[in-house]
Amino acid sequence: MIKEVIFMLMIASGQVQPMHEQNDGHELYILCVDNDEATEQKDKVFCYEHAYKEEIFEFIETGTFEYNEFLLTENQ
Repeated sequence: MIKEVIFMLMIASGQVQPMHEQNDGHELYILCVDNDEATEQKDKVFCYEHAYKEEIFEFIETGTFEYNEFLLTENQ
């Protein structure tokens, strides 16, 4: 429940953006995060494309993003 509220806040703030595309019936999103390792201002934000909602939920829990298609089957 809390993850869904945070997810919706991330969409409202623009940190998560719907791609308006699907893969195997699952919506795809773009997740933009601060890149602490960037040395120049233009590299301060890194965006992960083609992210599933479940992968973003995992990011909300752990603070790190990883592509993981197995999260889709674990949550069904």
